[in-house]
Amino acid sequence: MNRAKLEKKYVRTDLACESGTISPEDYKGALYERHEENGIVTERLSVYNECGERETGKKTGNYTTVSSPNFKNYYLKDESVKKILAKEVKSIAKTAIGAEVTSDTSVLVAGLGNRFITADSLGPRVADKINATRHVKDKVKVFDDIGCSKVSVIQTGVLGQTGIESSELISGAARSVSPDLVIAIDALAARSTSRLATTVQLTDSGIAPGGGIGNRRLAINKESVGFPVVSIGVPTVVDSATLIYDAVESAGIEEIDPLLEKILENSRHFFVSPNDSDLVIDYLSDVIAFAINDAFGTSEL
Repeated sequence: MNRAKLEKKYVRTDLACESGTISPEDYKGALYERHEENGIVTERLSVYNECGERETGKKTGNYTTVSSPNFKNYYLKDESVKKILAKEVKSIAKTAIGAEVTSDTSVLVAGLGNRFITADSLGPRVADKINATRHVKDKVKVFDDIGCSKVSVIQTGVLGQTGIESSELISGAARSVSPDLVIAIDALAARSTSRLATTVQLTDSGIAPGGGIGNRRLAINKESVGFPVVSIGVPTVVDSATLIYDAVESAGIEEIDPLLEKILENSRHFFVSPNDSDLVIDYLSDVIAFAINDAFGTSEL
């Protein structure tokens, strides 16, 4: 088996910044930009067409990743990363909706994942911290005065808990709420351990839960939900096979013998996460919830 086929088989990542098949400078159907300020790196990828999809390994849409070691350093409580992320949430929401976020904007926030598995609990933990206003927005004038949008929140759980696909639950809630925008939050898989809990990805192309760990569920996007979808995620796991493959590649090994391929195959069902995942994910849920609450005017509630 050649190296290209091996990489396709064993390398898993949900991150746009790790998915490209060629150098970003050579993209013809996509545009990549990188900006760094005070140690916080913002990468933007716009995929325009099928050519761009082949080059980047991602579907047509806009992808923003914000990276900082201070996402992981929960003891620092870095306010700057919160503010930058809030700005990016508002920006991609504007792109998805096609209009500025105002007090008239209606948004449905959906926390995906299993709260009883630490590495998969980001979505539910964020949802716990979102300030819902839809039920009181039209009854209390002060919410308009301070610029609060109409915010609804649901937690989908996972298929094994509910017997219902997350996409189906979100579609049903969206039909009832008729939001201008759906925001889905989920844990992701990365290729590099350096990305674990240090990168937040935002995209208006939707999300396929479980894709990064080989358990892809029904997609959550505008086509399936019926409303614009922005997904926000943080890589919390790396596939063990991906780690081994990267080590082999870094060592310059060109030939993969059958024994090594057997090790790679056996490693496809194991995942690595940070040893302090509980603390890291709790802090990241604070950061993402603040960004969403701030973007939709509810952070002071």
